[in-house]
Amino acid sequence: VDIDGAMAIVASELYVTGYQGRVAALAVDSGRMLWVQDMSSHQGLAVSRTQLVVTDADSSVWALDRRSGGTMWKQDVFKNRQLTGPEIHEGYVVVGDSEGYLHWLSLEEGTQQGRVKLDSEPIHLPPLVKGDILYAMSAGGHVGAYRIVTE
Repeated sequence: VDIDGAMAIVASELYVTGYQGRVAALAVDSGRMLWVQDMSSHQGLAVSRTQLVVTDADSSVWALDRRSGGTMWKQDVFKNRQLTGPEIHEGYVVVGDSEGYLHWLSLEEGTQQGRVKLDSEPIHLPPLVKGDILYAMSAGGHVGAYRIVTE
């Protein structure tokens, strides 16, 4: 099975996704499979301290326990919106979609907390976080920079 999504190494674990396949954690030193979850994803993943967040082929967003691969939550309100891979930003999971929106989900519960329309063109690439700013770019070339502001 092709591994065509992003990979991430955290401590001694490698996390990978494969289209029409699986999400898996492997031991870096031995290649031993630590856990596997049947899930088709070609958009990649994002890693937090305790979670692995994955966008699947049907545009559902999943949070998996990093240690066991068990499902912590699943958000499926974006069916067929061709979500980007996820990015973690200040306690939120952020994904872009085919309608030019960015969506912020609670990292803890998966509930939608906000959204903004970047462009009328799709967003194909996962957002990118540098420091406390999240950057996103649409297929139309529009770039947005977002910072979480608390009152």
